Amino acid sequence: MLKNFVFIDSRVVDCQALVAELVRRSEWHLVAANEDGAAQMVRVLSRRSGLGAVRIFSHGSSGNVLL
Repeated sequence: MLKNFVFIDSRVVDCQALVAELVRRSEWHLVAANEDGAAQMVRVLSRRSGLGAVRIFSHGSSGNVLL
């Protein structure tokens, strides 16, 4: 079964509410603000297969994502 995987930046306001609302078929990882977010994502995704979608909840601006 294809799964959704969600990365949530720990700096997102009320990030725990997002976790609580995720659908049952989604896995998630809270991206620690004090570590390189891209490195965390690579490390986590390297242990996964069969994903249908990867989503990122974070902050940013035009052409820029903060992780």
